[in-house]
Amino acid sequence: MATPLTIGDTIEVRFYMTSGTQVAIVVRHYEPYSVIGNGGTDTELAATLGATFSTSWKNMIASVAKYEGLAVQVIKPLRQLAQVDKTGAGLGVNASDLLPPQTAGRLKILTDRAGKSFRGRVYVPFPAEGQSSPAGVPTGAYMTDLANLASSLLATRTAGAGANSTDVRPVVYSRKLQSRAIARSFIPSPFWGTMRRRSFIGSGDLLSI
Repeated sequence: MATPLTIGDTIEVRFYMTSGTQVAIVVRHYEPYSVIGNGGTDTELAATLGATFSTSWKNMIASVAKYEGLAVQVIKPLRQLAQVDKTGAGLGVNASDLLPPQTAGRLKILTDRAGKSFRGRVYVPFPAEGQSSPAGVPTGAYMTDLANLASSLLATRTAGAGANSTDVRPVVYSRKLQSRAIARSFIPSPFWGTMRRRSFIGSGDLLSI
């Protein structure tokens, strides 16, 4: 059942990608800041984000990895059921072997609030060997795609349309402080990062959407 999005909600968005036995989940948060009429719903927001981000994520990953879809879930003030969208699910577009699966592109997130609780990072999963230069850093083409992803993550989005819609914006959410801050920038790193839990060493993961 669709849930209307209202001022005061904290919305969690989970993007799912897989490669081999590993599942990468990239988590971002949003807050509504403008509501018209009865507002848009979490189902409509999932459809909006699915139409936008399926291409963005496939541009970032190897052809042996797959974008599986996303889930949108209101987590505060009351946790609601997640709404899943698999629009555009499919393999990555970068046709070369996978880099070690713990390798990841990185985005640094800044807000106007002080303290590490209100900063964040995005670890972009499953890059291909062809996206890494002989110097062991991301290629120029990868950095362009990473900058495009950063722009997409920073953009405001609209759930619904016309007389019933809700505008949402990206935030950094602190579970410890139960508070959030508006994201002001997503800054691409020119170096690879490491997400050890995505290594093929150890047990595999189960996809939950």
